[in-house]
Amino acid sequence: MTNIQVGAMASANNALINLSMELTNLDMDLTVLANAKAKGQALFATKFIKKGEPVMFLDPPVMMAIDSESLHRTCYSCLVTKSGMGRCGQCKMAYFCDKSCRNQAWKNYHKYECPILRDFKEVLTGSSIKDPPRNFRAVLRLILLHKAGKVSTSALQEVADLWHRANGRTDEHDNMLAQVIKGATETDASQSCILSLLRVMESNCYNIGTFSGDLIGAEVYLKISRANHSCAPNATFSHWGLVMWDRQSKYLTLFDKQMPAAMIVARQDIAKEEEITLAYVDIELELEARKHRLRYVYGFDCACPRCEKEEALCREKEQKLQKIASRT
Repeated sequence: MTNIQVGAMASANNALINLSMELTNLDMDLTVLANAKAKGQALFATKFIKKGEPVMFLDPPVMMAIDSESLHRTCYSCLVTKSGMGRCGQCKMAYFCDKSCRNQAWKNYHKYECPILRDFKEVLTGSSIKDPPRNFRAVLRLILLHKAGKVSTSALQEVADLWHRANGRTDEHDNMLAQVIKGATETDASQSCILSLLRVMESNCYNIGTFSGDLIGAEVYLKISRANHSCAPNATFSHWGLVMWDRQSKYLTLFDKQMPAAMIVARQDIAKEEEITLAYVDIELELEARKHRLRYVYGFDCACPRCEKEEALCREKEQKLQKIASRT
């Protein structure tokens, strides 16, 4: 992440950087990246963390895109949501709440993507698809920032390497999008790298939520993506709008606009040096549904304590049923 000029990713990211400067009296990150046995890299707590307290926050996203259905009501720069925003006259896809946001977005990233988005908008005219899909727009921006020299090749590859759970499945739609991005941008990045980025945006993303709880998009965080999965995680991802955590006053309001502020929050007490785990899937799902999604999307069979316990219970039930059946 240090090789990425975060200010070029999105002006919303700039807000996160400014926020971190205002909160220098708080512990911004209580984790360390280290190797976990049989798991590769993982996050571990550097100190005892109480239930409900932040584990880590203000990790700027490396990829971000607004949902297609939210484009017309979400500022392309600060992500504030409201009606009556001004639309970009060229691509007719990006909306801005004021001139300042428009200018900042243009300077940082939109001047690179706007011509390509405009061309795609024209191609899609008359079809049932109004805008390019979210993951396409996110990867397109990152590739264009790389081409402009604002994201290093090593940083680009670091993001692509998040897709390390290759499970052999092929997706013709993703292959087509990767071909289109490579052709439209004339990038030096390989098509396999672009394909990995598309899959990262699909599998490693977190929802962007407004203060009112509406979901408006998705983003990928580099360090958070190193956290391993558990069906009984000790931490959870949270996206707060106007309000940020403060250890003394508990809550601290900092912005007039609903700037995104992501954090990892402890779901239970976490001991020092304990691994930080997150749920990649809905933990309310039944065992087989969880395992199926983890196997299909992430390419691994979950062996967390919860799954092992539930599998043992299933085997016990099957054995009892077999005994009953053998008596008849």
